[in-house]
Amino acid sequence: MKRIAAACAAGWLLLLVGVPAQAATQRLSLRAGWNLVSLAVSPNDPSVREVLAPLVGNGDLEAIWGYEAQSGTWSRFPAAAPGGPALTTLRAGSGYWLKVKRIVNLDVEGEIGTASGPDELAPGWNLVGFPLEQGTPYERVVTNASIRQIWTFDAAQAKFVGVVLNPQGTVLREDFVNLEAGRGYWLFSNQAVSLAPVLGTGLPPDLDVPPLVGGSGGGAQVGDEFAPKPFTRSAGDIDVAGDGFYDRSGSQRAIDFGERQTIQPISIFNDRSGVLFWRVEVVDPEATPWLRLRVVDPDTGKQTLFTELSGSVASETDVVDVTVDRVGLPPGTLEGALKLTTNAADLPPPAEAMRTIAVFMSVAALDGDYELTAHIDSVNDRPADLPDPKLNISLYSDTDGVKVVVNDKATLLFSERLRLSGSFIESGTARFQVSGSYEMDANDPGNPYGVAIRRDLTLRGQRRDPLVQADAILGPLDLKGQYFETIRGVTEQPISLAGRFTAERTGSMPSARDLVEASNATTGSIPDNGTLQRTIQVNRKVLITELDVIVELQHPRPADLVVTLIGPDATEAVLRNRSTAATGRVEYDSFATPVDSLEVFNGTFAAGTYTLRIEDKEAGQTGTLRNWKLNIRGTEVHDLRGSIAGVPSGTTLVLTGCGVTNVATTGAGGSFSFANLVDCVYRITVQRSGFQRVSRVVTLNGSDITNLSITPASGPTFVSSPVTPPSAANARFVSLTTAGGAGAVGDPFVQEPSRPVREQQYVWDSTTFDVDRPPVGTFPEGPDTNAFLDDVDPLTMSNTVGINGRVDEPEGPRSSRIAVTIGQPVIGASVQGNLRLSVGANP
Repeated sequence: MKRIAAACAAGWLLLLVGVPAQAATQRLSLRAGWNLVSLAVSPNDPSVREVLAPLVGNGDLEAIWGYEAQSGTWSRFPAAAPGGPALTTLRAGSGYWLKVKRIVNLDVEGEIGTASGPDELAPGWNLVGFPLEQGTPYERVVTNASIRQIWTFDAAQAKFVGVVLNPQGTVLREDFVNLEAGRGYWLFSNQAVSLAPVLGTGLPPDLDVPPLVGGSGGGAQVGDEFAPKPFTRSAGDIDVAGDGFYDRSGSQRAIDFGERQTIQPISIFNDRSGVLFWRVEVVDPEATPWLRLRVVDPDTGKQTLFTELSGSVASETDVVDVTVDRVGLPPGTLEGALKLTTNAADLPPPAEAMRTIAVFMSVAALDGDYELTAHIDSVNDRPADLPDPKLNISLYSDTDGVKVVVNDKATLLFSERLRLSGSFIESGTARFQVSGSYEMDANDPGNPYGVAIRRDLTLRGQRRDPLVQADAILGPLDLKGQYFETIRGVTEQPISLAGRFTAERTGSMPSARDLVEASNATTGSIPDNGTLQRTIQVNRKVLITELDVIVELQHPRPADLVVTLIGPDATEAVLRNRSTAATGRVEYDSFATPVDSLEVFNGTFAAGTYTLRIEDKEAGQTGTLRNWKLNIRGTEVHDLRGSIAGVPSGTTLVLTGCGVTNVATTGAGGSFSFANLVDCVYRITVQRSGFQRVSRVVTLNGSDITNLSITPASGPTFVSSPVTPPSAANARFVSLTTAGGAGAVGDPFVQEPSRPVREQQYVWDSTTFDVDRPPVGTFPEGPDTNAFLDDVDPLTMSNTVGINGRVDEPEGPRSSRIAVTIGQPVIGASVQGNLRLSVGANP
């Protein structure tokens, strides 16, 4: 058994094994006099005059003879054989006597893989050739028991050499072991026999099928035929083809990549004699970029991916590695296909010459517990060599985006639970970005600095990449990405840490989600042919990602009962419906499957009244409800409300932080509200055209804030007069961000060391922002305008116009052009979907 590797084939054949190239050149090294030869390539033009043109042209050819065993006739070129036909074409699989006047090399151009060698052997002597890539033991190629003698002519020694076997297969004479490429052979067979190859394949079988121990085509078990056997599902079983039948290794026509599998083999073998040429190709590779064929360099270990691979086997087995790439793909099941074509005899399944192999790939959700290791590369943009901190996190997604909870019980760096929120960076992918902030008092036991500090943390992540060597230590469900942390309060300037992270998945259930447990232990009698209802009140506002119901009841006739859970918004889910399963303590969605999925409650808020309704549908027996309980997991969220005195209605407020940017406007009396926020540190910015901008940092920690008042430290809240426009000579386009704001006018082509890039100003009075695509430099890199830098504030998520100042033309129906009149007080925001655009100009 050999795996396909990237290496040059030995000898005469100019072919890269594993590369989907079929063209080849065969060199025949001829001695003066007689040579017994064969072709291993199918000539581009099989006419004798074309194939032997070099020998004919220089006068080196004396004659070439061929033999047809079925009729027992000889043919000859350039003149016809006495009493026989002229030799007009040459083909792979036949042997030929070739006589030349001197030592000479003959190059034959053609294709490999289109001929298998001798097909039908007649009783008696046959003159044949084998299209081999390299020397192969005769017992691997000629496996039929009716063949007793194999002879060839050694031109160097001008004598015949051979192998002779008795009827029992005992070797009586063995002058050679290997059949060689380019040689012709005389084979003696006791009867008519076929040496045409027959395709055999082995794919991973269904999980409950025992290992194969033999049988036709390698696909049957002892005592079994290829007749389909009904599939009976048990724990861990996979009906790959979804056809209700077992898929054994030899008869399977589908490959299933479970959530943890990235590489699976296809074994290709020749079930008879001769040489089997094969080609495997991805069907519609552009539609299935996640499906490829892998080749590993045996010397360097480097992996290369192909959409096609080819090779040949005699009696050995080739193994083709099929690989999948889940990086960036959302949860679900994807389908693709591989096509396998060969030169084998066209037989009915399971040995047909060409077959299609279905490929199924399961992509797991990112949800789970992880041990995250951060690798800090720089501190304030200077290279750093620091210990690698470890964080235990829970990651999960909900209808509001992506959440990460740093588990303070298992992480030394945080004395309280840190919550990060964000979203998938690109719709329809699993690349995510989350941010969060955490404040520590000076006397906090987990604060080593002795002063009040704030830590801002941002993670940009994705699944590990199986083709990156550095990711080899990570499992298929592990994550990697970029790590950013800012520590404020320790020094006058913030301390910015940047680096990478790897996260090893330790569990499939995110254990650090917020948990609400509520129960009603009031015993109640289930009336005969009547209805009993009991309620549970939930007071915490939790965005549900998982809901379990535990019901403990007794009834002598379980099939009488219909049990239904009704949510606060009247959503209903039937737990059991006239089932004969025993009553008692039943945990729905933990160990028992309800009739209706409880996922219908996901994405709703837990707060409110839940009702359990038990209906007895048949007269004659009564039962008892002893207890019922709800276990709700998700994200607890809070509201932030307040007012700003002295501002008109419609004044814009922008809330940023924890990976979100929310926009609101003031109502009567300057009132405002932001709903459904996780515990975090946020910044609220108030902005209105013609007024100064004012900001306020506020912390949510375990409860709603209902009376927030935003007032500047000194001076009036707003200035009613417009800003003073700069002179035309100094006018500059200021900023274009996803979070709002404007900076000061400056030289666009000189960056001051004391001013970060995001505050530089650029000479433009208009630009284009395509709201349906992320800016270049965000993760992952997107095809948007190159006027954006990879310079994102981890807290505000703000991108600014880059120093090159070049912009794209609008592209697509959702793009927008923003025109700014130089020097005018233009401040505003544009909102579309979850993208927000703001522009501003200030002196």
